[in-house]
Amino acid sequence: MHKLNVRKLRDKARQHGDESGHAIQKRTGINQTTVYRILRGGAQPDLITALRLSITYDFDIRDVMDESDEPAEASA
Repeated sequence: MHKLNVRKLRDKARQHGDESGHAIQKRTGINQTTVYRILRGGAQPDLITALRLSITYDFDIRDVMDESDEPAEASA
């Protein structure tokens, strides 16, 4: 299983000037609650959300994913 590395996602967002969850939400259009749950590690993005992040911040989604032995969590 793979898990989003929040630090790497934040680094990608910062490269585009987005320092906060609010800025990420504004640029991506992803629901604010979803953004904050993802950034706190309380949820993993679903496929559509992950694609939206990768397109907005111009990265391959595999670049912000880490392998994890943990069981799958609920999607955001």
